[in-house]
Order: sequence, then C-alpha cells, then structure tokens
Amino acid sequence: MDSTVIEKNGLPQSRFDDVCLVMLPGMDGTGMMFEPLLQCLPSNLNHKIIPIPEVHFSSHHELAETILSDLPDDQCIILAESFSGRTAYELCLLAPEKIIHVVFAASFLDNPNKLTALSSLLPLSLLKSTLVPNWLLKSLLFGSDQAPIKLLNDSLTKVDTVLLRNRLQIIANLTKPKKRLSIGATVINASKDHLVSSDAQNGIARVFLNTMQHEIEVGHFVLQAAPQNVAAIVTHVIEEYSIR
Repeated sequence: MDSTVIEKNGLPQSRFDDVCLVMLPGMDGTGMMFEPLLQCLPSNLNHKIIPIPEVHFSSHHELAETILSDLPDDQCIILAESFSGRTAYELCLLAPEKIIHVVFAASFLDNPNKLTALSSLLPLSLLKSTLVPNWLLKSLLFGSDQAPIKLLNDSLTKVDTVLLRNRLQIIANLTKPKKRLSIGATVINASKDHLVSSDAQNGIARVFLNTMQHEIEVGHFVLQAAPQNVAAIVTHVIEEYSIR
C-alpha cells in the first residue's frame, strides 16, 4: 500500500525513516538560514543541522575532520549550502560509506570568484549592520523580493566578525579538488548568483561524476529566495533513497 500523503504545502510526504538529511550551513554557520526551507519540507523529514563550530580553521578538510563525528551512525544525504560545499566533499573523502548523495545549493568546491583575494579588505562590519539598504541586499544576494532580510541580519549578528573573515580566507585559499567521486550529487545553481562564478558552479559536475543539475532564477541565497522550489528537489532526492 502506498504510504505517500500530500501535505498542505503540496509536496509528497513519504517515509524518511532510513535516511537522514544532514544540513551544512553557509558562511554564517548558524543553521538559522535553513528556516524557510524547513517550513517547506515534509514535517516528517529526518534531518540534522550541523553548525560550523565557532573556532578558527585552516581549511575545509580540518573543518570536516572536526564535524565528522556529528554525522549520523547510518547513511545520510548531505545538503551543503554555499560555503559548506567543499566541507561536504571532504566528508565524502573521510566517510564514503556513510554519504550516499550530496545536494549542493549555490555552492562551490574551489575558489568561487576572483574577488575573494580581497577578502581581507571587505567591510564585514558594514554588512552586519543595518546600514546596507534592503533593496540592495535583495538585488545582490537574493535576486528576488522574497528575501528574509531580518533572518539574514539575525544570523550574521550571531557570528563574530573575526570568524567570518577566517571563513572568507579559507575560501580564498581553495584549490581545485584532485579526486573525483562516484557518489551521486544534485547541484542547485542560482542564475542570478553574483558571488559564485558559472565556472565554479559547473566545477562540481567535474568532480562528482554522477550529477544532476538544476537552475533557479534567483540570487545566491537560493534556499531562502525559492524555498519551495528547493524543497521539491530535495524531497525527490530523498525519496529516491527512502524505503516505501
């Protein structure tokens, strides 16, 4: 008998007992920015958010080693947002038996653009303030009027500026991955992304050999600007590995 039901958001609700969605946040590291997506995903989703520890790291590899023990005991699917894309790759190298699929959202594995070399000069304190007009944030970061600006501000205020600069430096030091992987991957790109170049977006498929790609017409914060679109993609991926 088919156990699928339709939730109020219109997405199918299936049994997700046998696979956990591990959610790795973007550069803010808090996991707060997943809220719009979680509201659109099935309520019985088995998920775990792993925040970025509030310490300095020298690389994504070191970060992956630190959070490795936080992975579920059983197999999981990883959803990696932006900054955490390379962390997900490193986790795949460390625990290939645990990770059965990776969903990359507006993410990258190597240096996403040439401007990261100037990361030490970026006025992060200005970004964390309320001085930047909302219309500019909506245009540059979200590419949509559906922009949870308050959520972004709240998440950034919880992160020390020194830690943000450390994470920017890690991005600036990224080199191309050397090892290709056969683990399945789904890439969700944002067509209006001003932070991640098209080459960096396409670079994921050059490393993960079994890749499906999607493009959504919003800005870099694709999970927040188009949560229902992303939820549909993520739900489909999880259903592929769920036992009915």
